[in-house]
Amino acid sequence: MNSRVNIDPVKLKAKRMKCEDEHLFFTRAFFKPRMGFKFSVNWHHEYIAWAIDEVIAGRIENLVINVPPGSGKTELLTNLIPRGIARNQRSRFLYLSFSQSLVEDVSSTARNIVKSADFQGLWPVKISTNTDAKASWKTTVDGYEAGHVYSASMGGQVTGRRAGTLADNGFTGAIILDDPLKPEDAFSKTASNKANRKILNTVNSRKARSSTPIILIMQRLHVEDPTNFVMTGNVPGNWHQISIPALIDDEYINALPEHIRKKVPRDVERDEK
Repeated sequence: MNSRVNIDPVKLKAKRMKCEDEHLFFTRAFFKPRMGFKFSVNWHHEYIAWAIDEVIAGRIENLVINVPPGSGKTELLTNLIPRGIARNQRSRFLYLSFSQSLVEDVSSTARNIVKSADFQGLWPVKISTNTDAKASWKTTVDGYEAGHVYSASMGGQVTGRRAGTLADNGFTGAIILDDPLKPEDAFSKTASNKANRKILNTVNSRKARSSTPIILIMQRLHVEDPTNFVMTGNVPGNWHQISIPALIDDEYINALPEHIRKKVPRDVERDEK
């Protein structure tokens, strides 16, 4: 995207609406100006983006996404923050991971997207001058701090923070758990239990309302990892899970939703079981 000068206002409105409605479109639109090259889309990106759209629409209450490393998962989840703020400037997000540096990078990237000329040309959102740090920044509405993005490691402080808001209906933010368990700790019962307790006792209580979604995205690490903890009924709410393995076969493809299944290339060699 380039300067907004002399752009047809009808096209600008259409782009704004499509960015608000389609997560993959938003991600691609803001990836190239930031990175200098196009976001290369694979079928699994469309699958993840579709699931995120379902969360925003309220058709999926809470979401678990299992994908291997290097799948673009953090990029897609990073863009949920500015897209959520574009839709509602009062949106509030909690972004948590085992890595403090990761969450700060994500929060900073999301903030830079919101501050960018491309974003401001579509949604003139103001960021508070009082709260504008890598790990914590706020938007202002009518002169008051309203939206909030707060990031922390799983061992960090999240009490007093909330995701979502009581002020509006519809999607107003989310709790995002991006690899809540360090891979090196996968076989540590103590570390796994600590991460699971954090999700149950602390993270789950940070919702502004019961309908505020939690999105857990991680690679599978162990049979007793946070994915298993959530999907075996330990955390309240309805949970939808999508799993994207490193290697797929025809059985896996045939079980995908039809609109995703037709995007998976069939004319490639696959490992036999």
